[in-house]
Amino acid sequence: MTGKYVKCVSWNINGCRNPTKRRKLLSYLKSIQADIIFLQETHLNDGEELRFKGGGVNHIFHSSYSSARNGVVILIKRSIRFSLIKEVKDTEGRMVCVQALVEGVKLILCNIYAPNKEDPHFFHWINRVLGDMDGQIILAGDLNEVMDPVLDRSSSKGPISSKGREAVHTLREDMGLIDVWRLINPSKREYTFYSHCHKSYSR
Repeated sequence: MTGKYVKCVSWNINGCRNPTKRRKLLSYLKSIQADIIFLQETHLNDGEELRFKGGGVNHIFHSSYSSARNGVVILIKRSIRFSLIKEVKDTEGRMVCVQALVEGVKLILCNIYAPNKEDPHFFHWINRVLGDMDGQIILAGDLNEVMDPVLDRSSSKGPISSKGREAVHTLREDMGLIDVWRLINPSKREYTFYSHCHKSYSR
């Protein structure tokens, strides 16, 4: 990317309406020098995403549903050259996707918060959206699905195969996507979420 290193961060924040929480969040993101930030479950109404302005944030792309659930946002810092080409988002706070020139390279930045009930149609739709754009894809977010039920889940309970997971794999294959964490850590078991009802960890 013209020799410039661009740091991307993705985080399900489970709400950010509390000013103290939001301030601490932005302070942390600034401390790790993130350039492009993908946040899920913002729980903000339309217009409230402007609360992210400041702290070096230059562009904000947000899809909201209600103050109680959902919401995804992409924050672009002033530290990088950015020129918007196209934006696509849903009306349920589950997807926002932008096609842009980032440091002179055409990228597709897509942030998703997938339904927590198996919904292959959601991933088929994401596949179509990405297929209508051209550029290198950075897909981030909360898939509410594991790529590998053996390595990405602490418990062996649950189906090895599901329609939702199959749709995720189809999306990955069609778009040529790579799980960058798994690429770097081919056999490592680390988790990002704990389910109280299932008493298991997953990534």
